[in-house]
Amino acid sequence: LRTLTIPLVQMDNPPLLANRPSVGVDHHAVGRLAGEHLLARGLTHFAFVGYRGRGFSDERLRGFASAITRLG
Repeated sequence: LRTLTIPLVQMDNPPLLANRPSVGVDHHAVGRLAGEHLLARGLTHFAFVGYRGRGFSDERLRGFASAITRLG
């Protein structure tokens, strides 16, 4: 990839290549938005299924729990 002469944007999180543009996912925001969405629908019982010890999943759980705690 480093030898290509075309524009390159990475979609890995964290990026694999240094000094290249990258797009990542805000996993905390993903979880928070899911919690806010469910609360807005009037739901009152919640569960989270994820992968313990995996950074992306742990961040989604934190975002989800923060929304439920803050708004619920």
